Amino acid sequence: MAFKVAIVGAGPAGCLLARLLLNQPTVEVTVFEAEPSIDYRAQGGSLDLHENGGLAALKAAGLYEEFLKYARFDGEALLVCDEKLKPYIQLSPTTKDHSRGRPEIDRSTLRRMLVESLPPGTVQWKRPLRRVAAADTTDPKQGHILEFADGTTASGFDLIVGADGAWSKVRAVLSDTVPQYAGIGGFALQIPDAARTAPECVARLKGGSIFAYSTGCMLAAQQLGDGSINMGLWRARPEGWEQQVDYALSDPGAVRAAQIREFRDYAPELVDFIAHAGVDSPVASRSFYTLPAGFRWDHRPGLTLVGDAAHVICPFTGEGVNQALTDVLQLAQALGAVVRASDLDSALVKYETELFARAAVFQKRAQDVAQMMFFTEGSPATTIERYAMQNMQNSIPRWAYKAMYPLLLTGTYGYFFWHKRIHK
Repeated sequence: MAFKVAIVGAGPAGCLLARLLLNQPTVEVTVFEAEPSIDYRAQGGSLDLHENGGLAALKAAGLYEEFLKYARFDGEALLVCDEKLKPYIQLSPTTKDHSRGRPEIDRSTLRRMLVESLPPGTVQWKRPLRRVAAADTTDPKQGHILEFADGTTASGFDLIVGADGAWSKVRAVLSDTVPQYAGIGGFALQIPDAARTAPECVARLKGGSIFAYSTGCMLAAQQLGDGSINMGLWRARPEGWEQQVDYALSDPGAVRAAQIREFRDYAPELVDFIAHAGVDSPVASRSFYTLPAGFRWDHRPGLTLVGDAAHVICPFTGEGVNQALTDVLQLAQALGAVVRASDLDSALVKYETELFARAAVFQKRAQDVAQMMFFTEGSPATTIERYAMQNMQNSIPRWAYKAMYPLLLTGTYGYFFWHKRIHK
């Protein structure tokens, strides 16, 4: 069956879905993106792609070899510690031949790779969606109209896919549910040209990441492929905290000074990351919002969702982009089985049913991790066993985790029982 698909949003999920659908010769795809170009803004930090998640989707799209050109296996290095640098989880850098199955890639690099894999003109830039309107017609191809902020419209699509993020305009047609504040906010900072400006920080990261937790607080630092270090400085904060601070959120120097004060109880080696943040580098304040675990929308022919539009979560489990790319792989597979026009709706129902069941699981995990690491007194010491179990649950196939659960549970709690005493 030949059909036309509109994808709203040219992030990793939207672009990979376009790539997968364009591998099907009977599908015509257009991606509508609000940003004016791929270089319009910084794309954030580094992403770890999992063998059973993002990597599987890239392989299905024929992009794995291209991914390997940019993949950073040394990015699998990880230190999870407390505010005094007491280590709890330490993982060394790896190589392609000895990977733990979670290589890193800069978000900006992944997005550019995916955009450039599409035929020219597939992505229509500078098309911010204002709303999806219902057309006054019985023709299913004219059932929904995309209305853009510049007054233009687009219609005639058999399917419109919302890949437009946490505040999805497409989701607004399917559900009245909106993301709720997760109680966590803070800043993203950068150390540019870190090998020159902060060599000690580069040495501590070993090419990977440090996640330093204390009760209600987290300092995260990640090495990026462009030589910079990306930082996340997150705290449990009341909603609307941005209006309550006494410094300019857009002033890198003021933000850096304020964060040095807020993290003054952290080890000097950790505060040193903040001190080296570039005074001229971009700084971004952010508050995290989530959809409730088990969120689902009422099915409507001709519309569906992927990625954050379907299941936005807090970014502390490494699951967000992997689940988004799993969404698009499963949606593309469902659409690939469509033979007749009457099959399209049943394919969407099948995709959404499977997505709802899968999303309920990882949404609950993400909620649990945020609760244990930000809202439990004494974390990470009091929660590290549960945190480690959650990470293994995310990394190991479900059947294997279930089969090995007694051994994993005993080994994890036993290991940390002695670890805490050795590292007093």
